[in-house]
Formats: sequence, structure tokens, C-alpha cells
Amino acid sequence: MKKTFLNIVYNAVYQIFLVLVPLITVPYLSRVLGPKTYGIYSSVNNTMQFLMVFCTLSVSYIGMRTISRVRAYGDPQDLTEAFWGLWYFQGLAGIVTIALTASACIFFRIQYWNYILLMAPYLISAQVDISWFFQGLADFGRVVLKNTAVKLVSVILILLWVKSSADLWKYLLIMSVSTMLGSFVFWFDIHRYVGRPVNHFYKYKSTIVSIVTLMIPQIATQIYTSLDKPILGIFQNSTQVAFYDNSQRISNMILGVITSISLVIMPKMASEGEKTQKIVLKKSLEATVMLGTLFSVIIMANTKQFVPFFFGQKFIPMTPLMFFFTLTIIMIPTGGVFANQFALANRRDKDYAFPVVIGAILEIVLSYLLDRPYGAMGA
Repeated sequence: MKKTFLNIVYNAVYQIFLVLVPLITVPYLSRVLGPKTYGIYSSVNNTMQFLMVFCTLSVSYIGMRTISRVRAYGDPQDLTEAFWGLWYFQGLAGIVTIALTASACIFFRIQYWNYILLMAPYLISAQVDISWFFQGLADFGRVVLKNTAVKLVSVILILLWVKSSADLWKYLLIMSVSTMLGSFVFWFDIHRYVGRPVNHFYKYKSTIVSIVTLMIPQIATQIYTSLDKPILGIFQNSTQVAFYDNSQRISNMILGVITSISLVIMPKMASEGEKTQKIVLKKSLEATVMLGTLFSVIIMANTKQFVPFFFGQKFIPMTPLMFFFTLTIIMIPTGGVFANQFALANRRDKDYAFPVVIGAILEIVLSYLLDRPYGAMGA
């Protein structure tokens, strides 16, 4: 339990750091890039976030719980086979996704194709990301330290190189390359934990079933967390996309802190018995609801003064959007307790998938009906 508490602290500190970083970069970028250019970045970035799902194939979820169980009940050879056998799925999927994305940009010149190519390192970062292995080992300190170093470097480069809306390409390149390098860093230590690569996939049939089952909700989740911005961009201009995206930004910062509890608890739940799971789940739910309500009320009470101060006068129209988005600080983490700490940890993948898919269907239907007449508020 002491190690679990330390891991929660590690993750909370890192998530607070992730909150502090945008407190420097977001006000700077919103003023330097302006709503129109920032909206282009938002559309491109969220398109890449959606494509990254196809690079990882849900291996981050499957890997975390598998490594956690192998650590508890297996031997070093089992750990080696689990790591390499699972990463092969991820590596192969990454090659296919990157090739298809590059082909679509080069041959079909899709919207913002040049910016998408600049962010291709994001896809490579997803392909080589093995942070799930260290999270499965409950070695969160290593993950936090390396990610923090990468973030600090990217902040310094943004402040030095991004000076106007014409520097959008520099911003995209800094973000994508720094993320890619951060993923490669984990490979420097992997030899300390596992042996040489094996020549087979890990439990091929059962893993494929898990991948397919979890890919459906992952794609569905991305529809209303990432693709909602590009969908809005189809019906509205990039300024509306910028208002919509930035209105979520503060809520998402706080969400990162609260949902870090689920990230730490999940591998513990995967290796515990039913009695312990009930105790942990109850305490986690209480803490999540309490923190979510507290932060939500604080942000709602200060939205009108905060928006012009933080984002600048040009972003004042997004004030009501930010007010209503704060409700997600309560809803999303509460759902995450049942989804991540209970359903995923206990391999109840179908129970995890069903409500997420329903949400994605509603997102597409309501976006079609509301985005065109009401813009960002409809979204």
C-alpha cells in the first residue's frame, strides 16, 4: 500500500507539472498564434491523436495489466515473453499506420497535409512507447522523471522559436519530435528488466481478441475526445475550433491530476483479490468525486475573469463554453473509476466497451445536428 501511495504521489506531481506547463505556454501561444492559427493546430493535433490509437492497438491497457499479473505470479522469462510478444503487435501496427498516413498526405493532399507530415513523429512515438511496461511494474517514478525532462525542453524551445502565427510549423515540429524522443528514452533501460527479443507474439489468439474488443471503445473514445475538433472544423471555421478546444484545456489539465489515481490503481487492482478490490474501489471513488466537485466549483466561479486574463481578449467568446465544460471534471473521472479500475483491471472488456460506443454514436449524431447551426456551443 505504501508503494501504491508513492506512485499516486509521483503521478499527481507529474500531472501538476503538466498543469503548470500550459500555464506558461497556453497564454503565450494563444496570443502569438491567434484563434485562427491555433484552430488549425487543434484540428491537426487531434487528427494525430486519433491516428495514434491505430499505432498502439490498445496494447497500453493490455500490456499494463498483463505485466502487472506476470510480475506478481510469473518469472523473468514470462516477463520477457510478455513484453516482446505484446510490443510486436504495437510495432507492426505502427508501421502500417505511418505508411498509410504518409501515403494519404503525399498522394491525396488531404486538408493540412503538410502540417500532418510535420507531426508524423507523434505516430512514431506511439509505435515505440513502452511506458505501459513500467506502469505494469508499478515503476511510475521512472516514467514521471523522463516525461518531465522532455516537457521542460519542449517549453524552452517553444518560448525561443515560436514568435508569430507564421511559426506554426515550428510549434508542430517541437511538440511531435520532443514526444517521439521521450518515447525512445524508455528503451535505454529495458535490458535491465527483460531478456533478448523472442520470435513470437504473446498468446496470439487471446491477445487479438482483447485488442479487437478494446480497440472499439478506444476508437469510440477518440471520436468524442479528439475527432470532435476536426468534425467541428468541417462545419465551422478554425476560430470556432480554437474556442472549442481551448475551453476544454483548463478542465483537461485538472482531469489529468484526478485521473492519475485510476492510472496507478489499475495495475494494483489487476493483481488483487475481490475483497481488496472492493476496499480500494470505494476509497478511490470517494476521493475522485470529492476532488472533481471541488475543482469544478472553483473553476466555474472564476471563469468570467479567468478567460480574458489567461487566454487574452480575443478568446472572451469562449467563456460560456469553458463554464459548462467544467462539469466533465466530475463526470469523466467518476466513469474512469469503474471503467479503468474495475472493468479493465478484471478483464471485463465488453462491459468497458459498451457505454463508450454508445457515447461515440451520440457524438457523431449530435455533431451533425448541432455543429452547423450553433458552432462551438453546439459542439
